Amino acid sequence: MNKNTPFILNPVAKACLFTLGLGITTTTFAEETKTSKEQAVEVIEVSGMRSSLAHALQDKRNAASIVDGIAAEDIGKFPDQNVAESLQRISGVAISRENGEGSKLTVRGFGPEFNVVQVNGRTIATTGKGRSLDFQLLPSELISGADVTKTPMGKTPEGSIGGYVNVKTAHPLSNPGFKAAASTQFKYNDLSEDYGPKFSGIVSNTFLDDSFGVLVGFTHQESTNRIDSAETNRWSTVKASNIEGDILDQKGNVVTPTELWYPGRYRFNLIEEQRERTGANLTLEFAQTDDITHRVDYLYSDFTREEVRQGMQIPMQYSGWRDVVVSDHGSVISGTKFGRQPLDGQFGVSGSQTKTKAIGYNLLAFVDDFTFNFDASHSSANATPRQDNLVPNYINGTASTDELVTFDMTGGGIIDYETTVDFANPANAKAHWNSVTHEQLSDEITELKFDVNYAIGTGILDSIDAGFSYSDREKTVDTYRTKNGCRNLDLTPADSICGKFIDLPDELFAVNSTDNFLSEESGTFPRQFMLVTSISDYHSEIARLRQEPTWPNEVYDETRSTGTKETRKSVFTQLNISGELGDYNWSGNLGLRYVETETTSSGYGKNRLAITPNINASGEPSVEVTYSVPGQITRKNSYDNLLPSANFKLDINDNIVARFSGAKVMSLPSITDIGVNRIYSDNHAGNFSSRGGNPLLNPYEATQFDLSLEYYQENGNAYAINFFTKNIETFISTQTTRDETPDIYVDGQYQDSTVTIPDYGNLFETITQMDNRDGGKIKGIEISALHYFDYLPGFLNGFGLQANFTYLDSKDKSAMPIDIEGVTDAGIGLEGFSDTSYNIIAFYEKDAWQGRIAYNWRDDYLLSRSGTRSGGLPEHVEAYGQLDASFSYDFTEKLTVSLEAVNLTNERVYEYVDVIERLSRVQYTGTRYTLSIRATF
Repeated sequence: MNKNTPFILNPVAKACLFTLGLGITTTTFAEETKTSKEQAVEVIEVSGMRSSLAHALQDKRNAASIVDGIAAEDIGKFPDQNVAESLQRISGVAISRENGEGSKLTVRGFGPEFNVVQVNGRTIATTGKGRSLDFQLLPSELISGADVTKTPMGKTPEGSIGGYVNVKTAHPLSNPGFKAAASTQFKYNDLSEDYGPKFSGIVSNTFLDDSFGVLVGFTHQESTNRIDSAETNRWSTVKASNIEGDILDQKGNVVTPTELWYPGRYRFNLIEEQRERTGANLTLEFAQTDDITHRVDYLYSDFTREEVRQGMQIPMQYSGWRDVVVSDHGSVISGTKFGRQPLDGQFGVSGSQTKTKAIGYNLLAFVDDFTFNFDASHSSANATPRQDNLVPNYINGTASTDELVTFDMTGGGIIDYETTVDFANPANAKAHWNSVTHEQLSDEITELKFDVNYAIGTGILDSIDAGFSYSDREKTVDTYRTKNGCRNLDLTPADSICGKFIDLPDELFAVNSTDNFLSEESGTFPRQFMLVTSISDYHSEIARLRQEPTWPNEVYDETRSTGTKETRKSVFTQLNISGELGDYNWSGNLGLRYVETETTSSGYGKNRLAITPNINASGEPSVEVTYSVPGQITRKNSYDNLLPSANFKLDINDNIVARFSGAKVMSLPSITDIGVNRIYSDNHAGNFSSRGGNPLLNPYEATQFDLSLEYYQENGNAYAINFFTKNIETFISTQTTRDETPDIYVDGQYQDSTVTIPDYGNLFETITQMDNRDGGKIKGIEISALHYFDYLPGFLNGFGLQANFTYLDSKDKSAMPIDIEGVTDAGIGLEGFSDTSYNIIAFYEKDAWQGRIAYNWRDDYLLSRSGTRSGGLPEHVEAYGQLDASFSYDFTEKLTVSLEAVNLTNERVYEYVDVIERLSRVQYTGTRYTLSIRATF
């Protein structure tokens, strides 16, 4: 996407918003506390898209706090094929994508780790490294709606500084009688040029005078995707004294910098991904009496992904620079590399099968003035991710060649590259580095909740809510890896196959026939390169060369493995109040929640005993490191939090509602960030590093306030404006430090060491770890609008417009100036926060026709102040906008055909290191088209 595009569209978005007046929160809002089973329910006599929006606005207006949401248009009919992609239409909500599909949520600038996502009020186990639920696991056909709570009450589950998200499945007694829907879909990805089917069905029925209900849902999907990307890592510097010839700036002037920045690796990846997802849910609901209802929910998901990665890598870390041109920011943008400069293949297979199960029981009982709600649930998730990294060298015969390397990333382009190495000739493939890793991931959660509401109705006190909850969670990561990427350590001596340019059989390779790799990008970078014809045959050849018949025989890696147990207890009370202020009605709630958390992290650790300088077989500066035998480690931590909250609503008249809210909020550290595991880098001197968990992390803490004004019209139009602020007292971020004297363990204590490598200089270690620090302050405004053009004549009165705009101003209290030559200061903004984001949705619904065109946009943001891929430099994400569309036609009341297109203009994801000319990653996933046929019964 052209970076200037958002600034063209921004005025259009703002004009729409101000024309409409204010803005919408287009979705479902949280239900107020139910104080009586006789609570009236308004019947809305509309259907389809307008029905969904009308239900959302009804809940919004009646809500006891500020909540946004979405609702299914009908049983088994969700607004989008992906739940996350529907939620991004809400003001203040953005999503992250995995290979083009909506995956996780950001709410008011706060990323997935700040937002609790539950299903039917229950936590679902995950196999990701954090706590956040991946929305790719949830088939949209099984979902009836989702709420995003932005201002918590006392009874809102703790853990969300951004927002609390509750995804809801359908319940049979809520819609009695026989209901059924089935759909068949065909998905096409224009980049992979392949089709994938999807089948789904949902059946609901009630029996025994509508006192017993059963709902069963099932979905199965297969898809083939392609991802084209170029990326860099291991950003480092080359000393000017090691460059031959004059160094010129872009105007041709001789300059004399001390050192210049360049990427240690430049990679091109063509990934073909196969996905298969099966989901099912079962709900049994029994109304024992008019006052007692039992419900059992079961959810199952089986999600399998496999990626075949083909590509190549330009190793820029070798010495031999001359005729260098440098940018104003100190980046090498062109020059000649000479000497031995081999290229690398970049092959592998990665994937995982994730199985998730969740079961829960709920009891709702009304006894006189009391309402009791008991809930018990258990969820488990298991996954076995695997990754093969196969890296052969490419070089003409066994000779060295001079190569010309030209950089030009000033405008965000990809490297231009010319070389005398024929990297599309199988005869030039040589054995080099290989690594195979697999993990066993598991997560188990057991939760108990008991809430009671007592209806009082005395004075301003309407009712009191109170309750407690208990959560027990255990998450483990067991890692298995090949012992060494280059040699068989069981041999004496352990002879390396790396850097020796040992021939590989030609039949292992072919040349890719794809001629549209990264076709949206200009440049002379490699577009056709070698492919591995058989991963298993490649494994066999490497096993033969290593004299290791069982290779890849992954062994347990204790120091990368960890297990964490977490127990959390909470109690709350909440006063629900209402009254009159002159001619105005008001209502609200005052809440207090107390949370105790205990964590136990266990695993293995090892000590570094010696560091010896070395030059490896490839001629690269490296080190040999001696470690102790790993030993068991256990670390415990505990903390408690008191979370007060207050929400007030004032009905100014029949159309205008004002709200004020304030609360103390918290978010828990990522559960794998509190592990005791530590990962040590390979032995390249330029990438000598370690990173690991911190079991003593305390939670994020913040205080927030909201002030909103909402306007509703009788025809369904709605406009809202919301001001909010969050003061973050405690934050967690990646802390990267550069140690010029790496520690070694001698005689029972750590000592500094100085390691000097010939033609390189002194070794330094990059240490990365999560740590607590001071936070910052966020101020923001959300403007939203929903407007129907029902006053226009004829077919035009079916049009409507939905829009929202969010502005954030963030300041990081702990932001320290970056004082490194050639590195731009990252500013004082918090990580992950875009200044602006907006959504514009034009829709049409009349008679049998329905259509929607949606554009969502998010501004640039700082991904990490001290990134791991860049070697500790700031990492940024460029602004991103995406255009989606969907159209449908009802052939009958029970048969609908629809077409949906996602990412119509094939926008790119662009990430960069420090300044935009230093590309970190550019990725294309293509446009997805889905043709659906849906029938109801």
